[in-house]
Amino acid sequence: MGPIPSFRACKGLVYVCLNDNNLTGSLSHLHFRGLTNLFILDLSHNSLSGSIPPQLFALPVDYLSLSNNQFSGQLEEFPIVNDNISTLDLSRNRIEGPIANFIFELRSMESLDLSDNLFNDTFKLSKIQSCLWELILSNNNLSIDTTNTSSSCLKSLDISFNLLTCAEKSHYVNNASYVARLNLQSNKLHCAFSSLIPTSSKYSTILLANNRLTGVLPTFICNASSISVLDLSFNNLSGSIPSCLINASFVKGVLNLRGNKISGVIPDQFSSECGLHTFDVSNNSLVGKVPKSLANCEKIVVVNLGNNNLEGRFPCMLPLSLRILLLCSNRFHGDLRCGKR
Repeated sequence: MGPIPSFRACKGLVYVCLNDNNLTGSLSHLHFRGLTNLFILDLSHNSLSGSIPPQLFALPVDYLSLSNNQFSGQLEEFPIVNDNISTLDLSRNRIEGPIANFIFELRSMESLDLSDNLFNDTFKLSKIQSCLWELILSNNNLSIDTTNTSSSCLKSLDISFNLLTCAEKSHYVNNASYVARLNLQSNKLHCAFSSLIPTSSKYSTILLANNRLTGVLPTFICNASSISVLDLSFNNLSGSIPSCLINASFVKGVLNLRGNKISGVIPDQFSSECGLHTFDVSNNSLVGKVPKSLANCEKIVVVNLGNNNLEGRFPCMLPLSLRILLLCSNRFHGDLRCGKR
């Protein structure tokens, strides 16, 4: 509790971890002046405030975390002299304005988290000069431009809860098909799903919930060998469920199509290798019966079929792994009794 002490007399310090200590007051680079061996600086989860001194980024650290504080103002431009930072976490503060250019001149940086701040402006991924593999920009007021992005290192891109639109739809993903984990949920994407995701996509996770995507689900989405999570909930997608999403154990973990305008039947093609643990197609216009092959999903925990036009009797075939079953607002009939299994 209280302000940060000065460590200038401790020239040999390598690790300074002061996270979760209720530290208050402002931060000065003078607190750590002369610590030429400093490798890790963690000041996260405190109540530090004021602006972040740009000289802090000249420290010889590999890991720098200032997350979960009350830092505000803009990041001032600074001529970088430290090229060692590989992980930088400034998330969950009140930093505003454009993202300072010097951040992307840190050539050793591999993971950057600027989420939950007040950054605005249009950010160009082409500014990145390092082999960055994880970029988290969620919960800001940013537009993102991925044109002329040449790096193939980026594997995880999170731009959720920003101001993305489909006016520059080709900018977001067509030039970043090497990304494995893509999170664009809760933006203003109002275009056809087929025009947003490239036919060559190899994503393992696709999160596009809470947008305004239209059109049908294209079969080319199944070009990837498998997907861990596919969340397209709360959009305006229509048409039927492609059978390739169901068979061949394509989606390994979560398939969420909730809150769209999808019609037709649920394909009765769940593979014997089904690895789903969540299957949610609620709030659509599906008809027919619960497919018997859903019994093949022996790891499934959540099944939500509510608010459709499904019919038939209670699906007694569902596996014992099931913990949550929602069948409300359909046309099921008969009693709820199942024979012993």
